[in-house]
Amino acid sequence: MKLLQFLFLFLTVVIFGSYFLFGSGFNEWYVFVLSLVSVLNMLLFDFVARSAFRRRGLFCASTLFLISYSIVFFQFPLLAPFYEEIRFNSFLWMREEFVNWTTMISAGSIHLFMAGYIWGITNGTRNARPALVAVASRDKLRVLLYSLPLASIGCFAAFMALVGKSYLSGAYGGSANWGAGATYLFRLFEVLFYLTIALEIYKIKQQKPNVGVIEYIFSFNIHTLAFIGFFFLFHLFTGDRGPVITLLLMLVGGYDLLFKRLPIFISIVAIVAGVFSLSFISAYRTKDASLTIEERIEKGKQKTKDKKFYEITGDLAASVRIMNYAVMLTPEISDYYFGWIQAGRVATSVPLAAGVLRKAIPIQVHQTPLGSTSSSIFTYHVLGPDSTIGVGSSILADLYIDFGIVGCFAGMLLFGYFIAWSEFKASSTFALFPVVFYLMVVSTSIYWPRSFIGISFQQWALTFGILYVIHRYFLGNRRVMLRPNLNH
Repeated sequence: MKLLQFLFLFLTVVIFGSYFLFGSGFNEWYVFVLSLVSVLNMLLFDFVARSAFRRRGLFCASTLFLISYSIVFFQFPLLAPFYEEIRFNSFLWMREEFVNWTTMISAGSIHLFMAGYIWGITNGTRNARPALVAVASRDKLRVLLYSLPLASIGCFAAFMALVGKSYLSGAYGGSANWGAGATYLFRLFEVLFYLTIALEIYKIKQQKPNVGVIEYIFSFNIHTLAFIGFFFLFHLFTGDRGPVITLLLMLVGGYDLLFKRLPIFISIVAIVAGVFSLSFISAYRTKDASLTIEERIEKGKQKTKDKKFYEITGDLAASVRIMNYAVMLTPEISDYYFGWIQAGRVATSVPLAAGVLRKAIPIQVHQTPLGSTSSSIFTYHVLGPDSTIGVGSSILADLYIDFGIVGCFAGMLLFGYFIAWSEFKASSTFALFPVVFYLMVVSTSIYWPRSFIGISFQQWALTFGILYVIHRYFLGNRRVMLRPNLNH
């Protein structure tokens, strides 16, 4: 693994140096080679990592992140030399003079991510020691797993009372139309639901550490299975893919790392089936609340009919353009933000604190108030201040507008270490907080490449605030000495 880490660090230097041979612009074969080398090395990394750490399957956080990253940053650069509609697509390549630069950053960053992951795993293994860890009482945990779903359903009922039936119609207008109260009720509903699932998985791991898939499913409490069914069908009915993906990743990703590694063939079939299914769910959703279910299904069929193969993941892959926005805006329009964007996300992670902090800290950087996101900045400059839709962001664009290429390279190295640490801690100790933390990581792993690096600060702050209170005042603060399980 150390040799592989050295290879990735060396290739990062080579990739960075290669840009000065080709310069600015859009050389489709240059970006093709960079993308191909990156994808092949991602496959090599995943193969070696799964061989070295036997618990690691395709549904672990690091592999899911790599799959999503390869689509976001490399799908269209790989296809550009072969499809004119991609090569000359002004929507994807808004400023062609930046494409070589952004692809080089994407390729170098993912090699540093993999080097950082190896660093995290080897460092964790070398420093593993027996430690006192918090362990939840089984009896009290059982009572809690009846209470949390009831609290979550109460939040959902209050949310529906505020927003009405329009959300159930499959129409969407964005949470901006809900109001602050409804938004936080819905967030609390989801946080309590995900926390219920995480605690169920932790309970199963305590009681049956090596269950098979079927036994794993039926080890959940019957009322929790009913709650999962309601949550799953509710979001499928409304056409909202995000919570469905989060739920499935938590369930499958938790099993894959904490219990038994799923066979590769089954994992690949599941991923392909999931991509096609979620593509249809996206097509099913509409802004027209008057359409019947049958009409929305027919509309979904028409949208997915005769799609080219690369259009199945086209929505995700189109996020490659956002890195061009970041380079276009900094420093041409404004200078780098030097951490202001990331500091804002951390500072406003406490629910309802954003407005208070903006008033308490009236400082602005480049006319950007505390708590602004990279997505809002890109939207303002690309679509204008009156736009009702957002252009989104990506993990590299989010880092780039703060610190440029140095932020991308250093940030991805540390991010790889962070992912490795979360996997190692959860799989080696099986303690309450590391297990819940990893389940939160794996459930968002596929979103990270096309979102902020601090994608879930607020949700995580709320989740662990609730978990701390529960463990401190309800489950008890019992601690036991656990020896790390290094049989990876």
